[in-house]
Amino acid sequence: MAPDLRVDDAAAPRLDIGTGYLAAPHTGRFFGSTFVTTYELRRGLTARDEEYLRQAIDESRKCVPSATSYRVGAVVVTRSGACFAGHTHETSPTHHAEQEAVKKALAAGAELRGAAMYSSMEPCSQRSSEPESCSAMMLRLGFARAVFAAYEPDCFVQCRGALDLRLGGVEVRAVPAMAGEVLRINSHLRGE
Repeated sequence: MAPDLRVDDAAAPRLDIGTGYLAAPHTGRFFGSTFVTTYELRRGLTARDEEYLRQAIDESRKCVPSATSYRVGAVVVTRSGACFAGHTHETSPTHHAEQEAVKKALAAGAELRGAAMYSSMEPCSQRSSEPESCSAMMLRLGFARAVFAAYEPDCFVQCRGALDLRLGGVEVRAVPAMAGEVLRINSHLRGE
């Protein structure tokens, strides 16, 4: 598990220009009365990461638009390189994309400890239709990385999946350059 760091701790990451962080925040949201600003870390994203994330976004296009859920795609990549893709409601009207991809990986006997999850949207932190959120499932199964394009909009809940994963020791990378496409795929929820 990653150590807890305070802003005033000398070991805490700094947002100085040239350290790999964006100079300006790319997103922010309220958690209760506290506004949290999120910065994107530029280091650590490879061409393969972008390829798997593109595959997850393409997978999301297979979802049937619904007034009660996002169209999300996910790709699980194990440490051995095996890949498993899924999309929201692929086999069940209550399954999220991450669940669908994990279900396929487990059915194939894949080891998920240390695996990476590529998702078109931030893994959920709260569910009404299932007992376990996608971020909790990833922590339980020992995922090491999570890469996603768009933070979940506050349409249904105030998602804190990325934060929960980071606090659980998972390396989390958001790729806001690809978020616009994911939000367009989900424009049915904004009445467009």
